[in-house]
Amino acid sequence: MLPTWIEWCMARSDEPNDKDARLERIREVVRDDYERIRLANSPYQILNVVDGESLEQIEDRYNRYERFYRAENFQRLGDIDLTRKALDIRRAIGRAIVEVRRSGPRGGSNRVSRTHDTSIFEDSHDRHALAEISLNDGLTYLQLGELTEAGRFFRLSVDYDEMRAIALAYLGYVIQKQRSFDSSA
Repeated sequence: MLPTWIEWCMARSDEPNDKDARLERIREVVRDDYERIRLANSPYQILNVVDGESLEQIEDRYNRYERFYRAENFQRLGDIDLTRKALDIRRAIGRAIVEVRRSGPRGGSNRVSRTHDTSIFEDSHDRHALAEISLNDGLTYLQLGELTEAGRFFRLSVDYDEMRAIALAYLGYVIQKQRSFDSSA
C-alpha cells in the first residue's frame, strides 16, 4: 500500500526540525484550504478549479483532496483541531463534487448560483453519496470520542438515506451512550 502524502512528508527525514517544518507546512495547507472553502460561493471554488475544466479534471482534483483529507491521515498527527478542520474540508469537497456531478462541468456561460440549491439532492444517487459521507464523518467523530458530533452526522446520514441500517444502528448506539442512565433511550 502506498503511503499517504502526509506519511510521505513526515517520513522523509529523521531530523526533528525537518519533521516540524513538514508538519507546519501541512498545517499551512489545511489553514489555506479551510479559509478558501469557508469563503467559497460555489462548488467550483471549494474544489479549487478554474473555468473550462472538464469533469475529468474536476474529478481528479476531488480525488486528490479526498485522499489527502482522510481523517486517519490527520489522527496520526495528534492535533485535534487540525483533524476537525480536515473533516470539515472533506465534508465540503464531498458536497461540492456531488453538486458538480449533478450540474455538469461549467463552461464559459454555465455558472452556478451563489446559494446552494437543496433540490440537487433529490437524486437518489446523490442522497446515497451524501449519506455515505455523513456516515464516515460520524464514524470518525465516534473514534475521537465526540458523541454529540458523531450523533449529528449519523442523524444526517439517516436523513439522506432512511434505509441505511448501519447509520441507524450507530445512531442508536450514540443515543444509548449519551443517555445510558435513561431507560427510554
